[in-house]
Amino acid sequence: MRDVRLLEYLPPEFHKYTDIRTILEAQDPEFELLNRCADYVRNQMFVITAGDGGLARFERLLGITPADGESIETRRANVLMQWDSETPHTMRYLIALLEVLTGGDFEIDERFWISQMDIKITAPDIDVAMLLANLKRYIIPVNLTVNVLAFFRTWDMLWDKNMTLQQLWDRNMTLDEVGTEAMR
Repeated sequence: MRDVRLLEYLPPEFHKYTDIRTILEAQDPEFELLNRCADYVRNQMFVITAGDGGLARFERLLGITPADGESIETRRANVLMQWDSETPHTMRYLIALLEVLTGGDFEIDERFWISQMDIKITAPDIDVAMLLANLKRYIIPVNLTVNVLAFFRTWDMLWDKNMTLQQLWDRNMTLDEVGTEAMR
């Protein structure tokens, strides 16, 4: 946000007049409010910076109905996945998408000579991880085998059992079931 001082826009000769200085200083808070509102609107225009209201607008545009209690990160990931589902996709595009969805906390192990790639992520929640595990349907070339390995700071015991995210996806486990499985 910019610091707006209206008096600074006038030539120095006007600074000595008390009436002008008082009027302009009284208007400064209004311009600060206007700048905050403009920043808010600007942030709502982009999926990456949008809050609840901005994401709701993108969801309406794409026909997405968020589940009750879905986090902002999951909703943002849903919008990005559907918004950017046009082909063709490049490795650079995949890296940029992973940076947005995981906050840069990922690792890609490329083994193109055997048509395989592993993507290791630390996901903010299970829903974002499930979306990323489903990436191959949308943006990964058909001739490439992709394994998505997700790590959660709160579900360490589950990953000690060597369960991959694809196994969770195949079993259609809910978040409650994942918690139950982690406690065994």
